[in-house]
Amino acid sequence: MPVWTGLGVDNNWSTVLNWGIDGSGNTGVPIATTSAFFTGVAPNGNKPCTITSGATCLNLDFTGYTAGVSPNTAIITFSNQLIVKGSITLSASMGNFAGTAGITATFAVPVTFTSNNKAFNLPLTISNNAGTITFVNTWTVTNFVTLSVSGNNQIYTGGTVNITGNLTGNQPTGVSTTQFILTGTGTFSTTANWSPPTEINSTGVITLGSVVLANGCVFSYNALSLNNIVSSPGNISISSVGQTATLDLKNQAVGSFSMIGNCTLTLLSNANVLNATLGANNNTGVTLNGAGFRLNVRGNFRVGQETGLLAGTGTVALTGSGTISCALSNAVNNNSAIGVDLELNTSSVYTATSNVSFYNKTFTRLNGTINWATFTLFLTGNTTFNTAGITFNNITNVNSGAIITITSTLTVSGILTFLSTVIFTGTAGWVTNNFTYPLSGTCTLQAGNTYTVNGLFTMIGTSLSRATLQSNDFANVTVSIPASPSLLMTVTVGTIPTPVAGYVLGSVAFSTALPTVLSNLLPDRPTIASGSASPYTLTAPIGVTALTSYVGQVGKKAFFIVTNGTGSTNVVYAQTRDIDSGNGGITIFAGQSFADNTTTPNLFRTLNWGPLIAPSGSVYYTFVN
Repeated sequence: MPVWTGLGVDNNWSTVLNWGIDGSGNTGVPIATTSAFFTGVAPNGNKPCTITSGATCLNLDFTGYTAGVSPNTAIITFSNQLIVKGSITLSASMGNFAGTAGITATFAVPVTFTSNNKAFNLPLTISNNAGTITFVNTWTVTNFVTLSVSGNNQIYTGGTVNITGNLTGNQPTGVSTTQFILTGTGTFSTTANWSPPTEINSTGVITLGSVVLANGCVFSYNALSLNNIVSSPGNISISSVGQTATLDLKNQAVGSFSMIGNCTLTLLSNANVLNATLGANNNTGVTLNGAGFRLNVRGNFRVGQETGLLAGTGTVALTGSGTISCALSNAVNNNSAIGVDLELNTSSVYTATSNVSFYNKTFTRLNGTINWATFTLFLTGNTTFNTAGITFNNITNVNSGAIITITSTLTVSGILTFLSTVIFTGTAGWVTNNFTYPLSGTCTLQAGNTYTVNGLFTMIGTSLSRATLQSNDFANVTVSIPASPSLLMTVTVGTIPTPVAGYVLGSVAFSTALPTVLSNLLPDRPTIASGSASPYTLTAPIGVTALTSYVGQVGKKAFFIVTNGTGSTNVVYAQTRDIDSGNGGITIFAGQSFADNTTTPNLFRTLNWGPLIAPSGSVYYTFVN
């Protein structure tokens, strides 16, 4: 291979007389098929080299090269780019490089770049390649640019590349492991997918352009540095189907963020973005992972198109002001649903600009509010509401068997609608204008909580399958109660949960009528006042007839109030268990219903409800006000 001798009349790479013969008989100026070797034993090897134009070689090798001059002397000046078709090897003992042009590497086979920890300190451009670059040791360059042609299988592996200036990435198509670190002042942008792990660790300012992450890329920020990140625009995206990436930005503010097409992002710390669009273009949805970490959105938040379900263990936090929307206006098959925890933590207002679907997660308000305007929040799975301070317009649940957990009163100004079986739990109930349960299903309320309807309460079952409203707290027991004046109830079979105060005795719901001794007490029933073990103390005696070995139920009531003076009801073919609708509410009359002292009972241990049956047996459809 040609060996640099510097015996020519000048220092020009392109001068034939500056190159000696190699062991294979190659001589002359290196070309794309011959290597350039700078050796410490070359004649006149201490003479610097200047690259002017048209310079190329196969491999570039400085092994053992000292040039016999001070290490601070420029041994090659890159006035123009040098095209290298193969591997590059630097020497720790060599002098420095000068100029501005640097090296452009273009290859079609695997190559190795070995620095021996010698800083190159010039631009390194990777162009039109279809192979693997193995970096050995730490490479230090001013700018790193990759200009791969689409479709090339390019991978970076091994080593570290420190960049004191700009990093411009484009389409390494495989999983790359080489660590890229921005250490100075410059820009980071990609013109297409970028996969190598990339870190900002600089005391300078790094300006983010548009960055597209793929193939497991980890983009991180070193919080121990003094770096300021400038977003211009600083947009980060994952835009290809099946791609994965990781963000560890430690709450640094960047531009907008988007995920398009069945891809996954994992948060290793909070990320602060402007606008976020997650899921689009008719794909199967996106995943945001990172339990305990938040994608803080200080602008608009939108969940994608068609089947754009957003799922995962991460949290989206609305922290500024803007809009919240889903691409589709319905909740069928969880289309365009928010399937991650949602948090509102702002000093401003967000505005819903479409119906929003929420799937199987927790909705928390820490500060601020959302203006729901005329739109509906669809619930398509189990939901937890920590939303004190938010007033929803309409809420509709479409998922059968959903568990709705409420930690502070849920407020709905419009209509609260449940289209299938639902269970309410948690430490609080809800307040709504209208409540609709228009089907033969079961609505279970948390005992002790209050649920208030200020407008119309609609609950309609069928003659063969009644709509059910019940408390969740009951137990089957066998008891005995002596005749008056005794206040003691002994439980011989079964267990009453603690604390026992407030449990009411009655018949086995939906199957048997009350015995006469209890039906004579209606609307009062034996209610436990206190006791740590059987026998328990009742609030009042049952009368002159004792109960012996009575098989029934005890239940603790949930409070369901249709407000007096403003509320109305349309209740037909309904059944209840352990519901108290007193405390200032109107009496709820249910068409085709029967009290629990009848032979076909369906209103059990329920206060302020009354059967409503026409003398002919036909159903009354009525509004009671």
